Parts: sequence; C-alpha cells; structure tokens
Amino acid sequence: MGFYLGFPLTAVLFMFSVYVTIHGRGKGELVGYYMEGFSKALIVARMLILIGINTSLWLSSGCIAGIIHYGAQFILPNFFLPICFLLCAGLSFMLGSAFATTATMGIITYIIGCAGGVPPAMTAGAIISGVFVGDRCSFVASSLILLSSLNDVPHRRAFEIAVKTSTIPMVISVLGYALLSHFCPLDISALSRLGVLDKTFRIAPIVLLPALFLLFSCLLKLRTVVTLCASITAAVFLALFYQGTPLYTLLLSMLKGFRLPPTHELYSVVRGGGALPMLSAIYILIISCSLASLIEKGGVLSLRFRALLRTSKRRNSLYLKSVIIGTAAAAIGCNQTVSIVTTSTLMDAPYKRAKVNNEEKLRDISFASVMMSVVVPWTLAVSVPLSMLSFKGLSYMPFMFFIISGPIYNFLWSFSKAANRKRVSMRRVQ
Repeated sequence: MGFYLGFPLTAVLFMFSVYVTIHGRGKGELVGYYMEGFSKALIVARMLILIGINTSLWLSSGCIAGIIHYGAQFILPNFFLPICFLLCAGLSFMLGSAFATTATMGIITYIIGCAGGVPPAMTAGAIISGVFVGDRCSFVASSLILLSSLNDVPHRRAFEIAVKTSTIPMVISVLGYALLSHFCPLDISALSRLGVLDKTFRIAPIVLLPALFLLFSCLLKLRTVVTLCASITAAVFLALFYQGTPLYTLLLSMLKGFRLPPTHELYSVVRGGGALPMLSAIYILIISCSLASLIEKGGVLSLRFRALLRTSKRRNSLYLKSVIIGTAAAAIGCNQTVSIVTTSTLMDAPYKRAKVNNEEKLRDISFASVMMSVVVPWTLAVSVPLSMLSFKGLSYMPFMFFIISGPIYNFLWSFSKAANRKRVSMRRVQ
C-alpha cells in the first residue's frame, strides 16, 4: 500500500508489548527484551552505514559503470540469460546488496533483455536469482552478518559456508538459463544502449580498483570493517582524482546517495547508496530484532507451538520447520530481517536439543529465511527489486532457479544427513 514498513512493525511491537504486560511481564522485563534486540541490531547497523557509503562511492568513482561496461563484453545472444544471472550474481557478491545490484546491473540487463525479445518474466527471474546470490553469500551482505551474529558463528566461517552451499544451486541455475536462452536468444542490437555509460564516466581498468580491493581483502581474510574501508578509500581516490568529482558533491553523495543530473538518460537507473537512506533500514532492523526477542522470551508463542518445536529430532524435520517458520515470518513481517531473526531465535533450542552444531543451523536458516523470504512476493526483499524493474505480476516466479533450487538442494542434503546418522546409530547398536 506504499507505507513505510517501520510504522506497522512499530505498531505490532506495541501490541505485543501490551499483550505480554497483560500476561504478567513487567516494564523492566520489556526494556530488557528491547535492549537485547537492540544489541543484536547494533552490530549490523554499523555495517549497513559502511555499505551505504561504499555503494555511493562505487557509483561516483565509475566502478559500477566499469563493471557493467566490461561485463557487457561477455554477453552472447544464445547465452544471454546465464550471463544475465552471472553478471548480477557477481556484482551482488561484491556489493552485498540485492537492491544496489538491481538498480544498476539488474535494470541494464532487463532493458537489454526486453529490447532483445527475451520474455520479460525470464529476464526478471534470472535477475532476481542473481541479485540474491550476493545477498546470501557476499562477505559484506547484511543478511550474512546478521546470521553469523545470531547463530554464534564467526563471520569468516559463515561466509565460507554460504559460498560452499551456493555452488550446486548456481550450477543448476546456469544450466537452466542456458536451456531457456537456446529457445529465446537475444537480439544483439540491443547492446547499443550501454554506450551512454562511456560518455558519463571515464571508463578504464583502473575504475575496477575498489572491487579488486574488496576481493583481495576477502581473500586475505581481513576483518569486514577493514575490507569496506579499503574499498571506500580506493573509491574516494578514483572519484576525486580520476572522475574529477568535486569534494562537496562526493561528500553529499556519501551522505544522501549518488544521483546523476535529472536530465540524464540514466537518471532513474544509476543511483543509490548513501548513509542516510540506510537509517530507515536500520530502524526496521532494530524494531525487528526487538520484536523477535519479545516474541521468543515474552511468552507470546502458545505452549502448543513450542511443543511442536520440541518434537523436532530428525535433521530434515528441523530444516522443514525452519522453512515453515522462515516463510511465515517473512509473509507476516514482510521483511527478510524479521524472518532471519525470528527463525534463528525460535529454532535455537530445537537445534541444541537435537545436538546439531551452530554451523549446520546457520546453513539451514540461510536457506529457510534468506531465500524463502524471496518466495513471498510481497516482502520488501523481492517487491522492491521488482518495482525497480517495473515488472508486474507473478510470472517471474517459475524462473527464479537459484531461489527454488537452493532450499530443495538443502532439504535433500539434510535428508541424507539424517539417513547417515540413522545408519551410524544402528551400527553402534549392533
């Protein structure tokens, strides 16, 4: 309906607060729930500010324009959809933001696909799949930072798990899009639109430095803050001394986000980032974390539902219940963060009772919340990217190969894990 999500979330937090107060919780306990949620959100909030600044600087320095320019050289007419998926996946992996990737590479590839005769639903599905590769497993993705924090897994280890578990779904996606592209090839003349970027930015291999700094910092296993600061430093240098951006303009873009002149052909396309636009996301994050803490510890859940969670013992059963909770939380909260926090919190005790370690729990929840949130079409995670593409309807959903294949792959993995444990226990009995 066009309302800011923070308002209804605040209303829900207020109603649940009234509920637990009526059922015997004191004001001191309520404050404790809020502070617990706030402390969890604070770690991610700092990273969101840095990510917003980093995104605006990548735009100002011409780094994103360079990635689009050089990436477009590899587009083949009969291989457009796989390339579309891989370009979006690669950029989102470096940016860690589905929104920023959609607003740049996603829109460009969508325009190319539509102009080249590729069905819009196929192109949109490939873009949505691609931008959420990074949202799940980028080193700087806020969702991964939140997951590692909530599940007590070191961020570096969470990153390694996310990358490893994304490999097979990505291979399946590339093969699926290759098959679609064989029947729906691209008209090569559509690539001429990209020439506008060459006139807007000075494009040369040097503009890729911020991306390379980010990549090498990840490989060197540096801290996330150090990684982002290295990328930001390189981007500031390029924006000032290579692109010739005035210092005042650069500082303004770091604060409010990057914008091209209103008369520019790509004004509505190449834009984004900034520290201030992240404040609305940070507020949602804080309210979501407080709400999840209140639901989990304030006695909001019925005893019957808690009993249902306690019955989970098998590995695949735990995962299925995580999927149900993650999808329901995303559908009700309309937000990926709500799904991540709620699922991590509610499934903590069942996983501990089943003696499943935190790394396997993180693996399950990353599929059950990060990816299943995208399956719900009215969540911010997918509705915002679709609005950026000006795509309406649900016809894109069957073509989200990465989003669909990921949770299915993890279910088969968890099923085999449960079967192996059963065989091992039977051998011990014998």
